[in-house]
Amino acid sequence: MSNDIVDISLSNLKITTDPVKDSVYSFAERANELGYLGRNGYDISEIFYTIDSNPNLEGGT
Repeated sequence: MSNDIVDISLSNLKITTDPVKDSVYSFAERANELGYLGRNGYDISEIFYTIDSNPNLEGGT
């Protein structure tokens, strides 16, 4: 593989703190742009569930 191909490929990498979540959003955006998600768009705002690991902790205490 040539150095040019490797350089171009690596320049497309995006390092994130949560790559799975970002990947899902990117995939949905691209699928929508290509018309795969219907005429009314999409809503994936509730696709991830956030767990409150300390429900007894109140702000600032």
